[in-house]
Amino acid sequence: EIRPQFVVCQAQRSAGERHTIVCAGISGAVGAAIIEIIDRREAITTALARAKPGDFVLITGKGTDPCICGPNGTQIPWDDASVVREEIAKMKK
Repeated sequence: EIRPQFVVCQAQRSAGERHTIVCAGISGAVGAAIIEIIDRREAITTALARAKPGDFVLITGKGTDPCICGPNGTQIPWDDASVVREEIAKMKK
């Protein structure tokens, strides 16, 4: 059985549930240490930076949503795959 050693949890505040409740639920479900980060880019960067050779990073939750919903109906254009490519390129420099 393969289990994660850590989970980086990022949850949008505007989703209705408190960030800590969402992350605690994930931690309990997978039985791993949780690193809570509100900013999605920072969470992705942290997960990538902590990964070692042979590890895998699973980024979930946004699916095909083209944006992050902010306060008062604001929308920030977003694509997880593009962000991952950008952050990996930065790490290679």
